Amino acid sequence: MSPESPTQAIDERARQVSRNADLRGVADALARQRTAILEAWLAVAARQPFHAGHPDRAVADHIPALFDALTNLLSRDKPGQDLEAPMDDAAVAAAAQAHAEVRFEQSLGPVAIATEFRLLRQEVSRALRVQLDEDLPVDDVVSSLALVNDALDGATTVALSALTDRIETVREEFLATTLHDVRQPIVLIQGSLELAARWVRKEPLDLAQLTETLDDALVATQEMSHLVETMADASRAAMGALDLSPEPVVVRQIVNEAVDTVDGAARSRIVLDL
Repeated sequence: MSPESPTQAIDERARQVSRNADLRGVADALARQRTAILEAWLAVAARQPFHAGHPDRAVADHIPALFDALTNLLSRDKPGQDLEAPMDDAAVAAAAQAHAEVRFEQSLGPVAIATEFRLLRQEVSRALRVQLDEDLPVDDVVSSLALVNDALDGATTVALSALTDRIETVREEFLATTLHDVRQPIVLIQGSLELAARWVRKEPLDLAQLTETLDDALVATQEMSHLVETMADASRAAMGALDLSPEPVVVRQIVNEAVDTVDGAARSRIVLDL
């Protein structure tokens, strides 16, 4: 029989520690420090470059739900039994996915989302080092940290997977809509140029008619250029690289323009109080 490798020995020791540890004391300590941990996380997250200039995005969103799911998982521990895998817990997975989706809607990219989960792990670890009772067994603390780390690593994976799926869905929807919109100016440009070619060969030349046709082609070209720029902005937004340039606007005008894009049946159900 071959001797046990150092790695196998470490893994077996880790399993034994996990089975023999009582994580409920750590769960109680984290629950007592909940407010402090979440406030510390929010403070350090707000200082990250991806929140610079966007204080409205520096909010907790589903991080409190994720923290509560982790403490609940720790509190269900019974010494002598293998604890449930963190990412098999529905509440942990749901909170991670929901947070990622909210951040995606705020135009944050994968790196920013992963960073926020790492910052939560940092603050949990900091609280455990500073606030734990000295009489708690070392094995309990080590096992709790291992579980929290595994859970947040798994949460990052779940979040990025959900983000990838969401980006793909948005991309497909955007392409389908954009391709439909792009066909219209292409048809107009082609038709206008064909008419212009016909007017040029016609005697006598009607400059007014030719000018009107070319103007139609120019308008369609400008519309096409706007669509291409919109596609470029959407791509940058999906990658979290869209730089906004705020400027004063007339809100009434924006609202009216938005309503004008709605079709007739839906428009009749809109009531504006400006």
